[in-house]
Amino acid sequence: MVLLIAKARWHPIAALTTSILWFGIWFSGMFINALVVFSNEIAFDHVGEWSAICYVEAVFQGTFAVLYLVMVWFAAVAVRGWRKEKMGERDRGLEMEARSGLAEEWRREGKVLDVV
Repeated sequence: MVLLIAKARWHPIAALTTSILWFGIWFSGMFINALVVFSNEIAFDHVGEWSAICYVEAVFQGTFAVLYLVMVWFAAVAVRGWRKEKMGERDRGLEMEARSGLAEEWRREGKVLDVV
């Protein structure tokens, strides 16, 4: 399964959410795959080869889960930067209001919250 994503238009929160979702999907798939092989009670021909193939598949699923976990970390860093940028915009807006002379009037009227 190949999933192509246009990263230039991908919001940091969307990246974080989807990477958490895909990490959970790949990790649970790995766990269920290994559990099914480990709890096999019915003997059949070539059960050893089947078990080996399933365990290798679980390793690949675990690899994808680790890659998505790394993506979760990078997305969390991007969200943190995005939030700092948003807070900077808000602070610049409050500074502009203070310089315009309307800040005190708006604070008295309750239009602007004080930043702590």
